[in-house]
Amino acid sequence: MNFSDVLKVLNEASAFELFRMRAAISVALDEPARLQAIQARLQAGQSVEYFDARANAQRIGTILELRRKTALIVDRDDGKRWLIDYCERRQLLRKT
Repeated sequence: MNFSDVLKVLNEASAFELFRMRAAISVALDEPARLQAIQARLQAGQSVEYFDARANAQRIGTILELRRKTALIVDRDDGKRWLIDYCERRQLLRKT
């Protein structure tokens, strides 16, 4: 997917069109099959990279617990625990 094209379209969209897109994305991210496929690749103790929207930054943490739609992780740098949606994370190759 070319994100430059996506950003261009988003910049030209009305507030109502953006709202409709956000609703459609939320539905797609909550599809049970999608969530199960992601969860099947994860396990407690695994390192993951996740996106912190508040800081607009990628972070690294370790999975403590898997829940239905979220993972409880501990951040590598500050030790804080966060519940993150499965879609916010990217699996890393190494395990801790």
